[in-house]
Formats: sequence, C-alpha cells, structure tokens
Amino acid sequence: LEPWCITPYRNASNDASEAMFNEIHSKARCIVERTMGILKGRWRILGYGKRGRYHPTKVARFANVCAALHNVCIKFKINYDPQNCDSDQTTDIDTGVANRLTA
Repeated sequence: LEPWCITPYRNASNDASEAMFNEIHSKARCIVERTMGILKGRWRILGYGKRGRYHPTKVARFANVCAALHNVCIKFKINYDPQNCDSDQTTDIDTGVANRLTA
C-alpha cells in the first residue's frame, strides 16, 4: 500500500467515529468508481491502461486530460451517445491515437 492510500477500518462497528469514516469512505469510493466508468465509456483510451499497455503515470495523465475534456463537453452541452458510434470508425481512431501516444 502507498502512504497516500486511505483504507477503511476493519471491524469498525465497535467505534462510531470509525464506522462513520467507513461510510463516508464507501460513498466516496462509489462516486470515484462511477466517475471512472463514465470517463472510460466516453474516452476509450482509459480502458487501455488496465492491459498494461501504458505506464501508470501516463494513464494518470490520460485520466486528467479526459476529465478536463469531459468537463468542457458538459459546459458546452456536447452529448455523447455510444449507440451512434460506428465501431470500425472508433477502432481506427483508437488505434491511431494509441500509435501516436506510444511513438
């Protein structure tokens, strides 16, 4: 574990403050997981990180940029509908982006 990684308490039911911490920790984790799911759905480059294709530092940069782009899309009301994407087209785009990023 990293020093910056916060984990819930084990057997926190005996201590009210630890139980409260665990509840807040769980809610925060759910929000982060939901957010990452949204970002991975919209920005497919984020899905490549789990395959070990990119160094974790680079994946973190991708996530930051994708989050910023996502916020821009929200601000300018740019909708994303994955049903309207042609899979061949997105595969070509993803491959091209991946090739540029590794070069």
